[in-house]
Amino acid sequence: MNDHSGAFPHNRGVPAFQGPSNLPSTGLRDVVVAVPTGDKPNHFHPAEIWRVIAKWWWLIAAVIVACEVAAVIASLMIQPQYAAQSTLEVNMEGVRVVDEKMGGIDGGQRNEREFLNTQAELLRSRAIAERVARSLNVANNAALFDLNTDRAAREAQAAAMVQGSVTVEAVRDSRLIEITAVSPDPALAAAIANAYGTSFIQANLERRFEATSYARNFLEQRINTVRQRLENSERQL
Repeated sequence: MNDHSGAFPHNRGVPAFQGPSNLPSTGLRDVVVAVPTGDKPNHFHPAEIWRVIAKWWWLIAAVIVACEVAAVIASLMIQPQYAAQSTLEVNMEGVRVVDEKMGGIDGGQRNEREFLNTQAELLRSRAIAERVARSLNVANNAALFDLNTDRAAREAQAAAMVQGSVTVEAVRDSRLIEITAVSPDPALAAAIANAYGTSFIQANLERRFEATSYARNFLEQRINTVRQRLENSERQL
C-alpha cells in the first residue's frame, strides 16, 4: 500500500537521504529539500539604518554639500525677473439710439463679460504694444538693443518684446482688468505696466473722437444735402 502520511518511507527498504552520494539508483526519483525559515519576517531594523549612516556619513555629507553648491550656482546664473502690475476699471457705455417706433431710447445694452473680454483682447493687441514701445522709447534703449541696427527693425523688436512681457487678465465677477509686466529691469517693468493703462485710455479717447468726427461729418453732409434740396424747392416755388 501507498503511504500518504507525507514522510519518507525509511522503513520500506529505502535508505535515508544523507547527500547526493547516498541517493538510491532505483526507486525514489524526486527529492524535496525543505529550507528552514525564521518565524519573524526579515524587516530593516532602525539600528541597521544608523549603522549605514555612521559608516557612510562622509558620502552623505558630500552629496548634501554638492546639492547646496549647485543650487547656489544655479540661482546666481539665473537672471532675476521683476513683475509690476496695474489695474484698469472698464465701464460699459453703450450708444443711446432713439427708437422711433417705441418712442423711447434704446440703451444699447450688451453683455458685460463679452465687453470685458473684448477690451482685454484690445490690450493684448500689437497696436497697443507698439504705442507703449513708442511712448517709452524702448527702441533707443542701449541696454536692450544695438543702436547701430536699423531703427524700423528695433521698433518692431521693441514692440514684440513689450507684447511678450505683458499678461492681461480680466478679474472674475468685476469690471477690472489686471495688467502684469515682467522684465529683468524693475523700473522698465513698472513703466510698461503704467504705460499700458495710459496708452489704452488714449486709444479709447482717439476712437471716440474719430467716431464723433465721423458722425459730425456725416451730419454735415446730410445737412448740406437737405439745404440744397430746400433751396431747389424754394427756387421752383
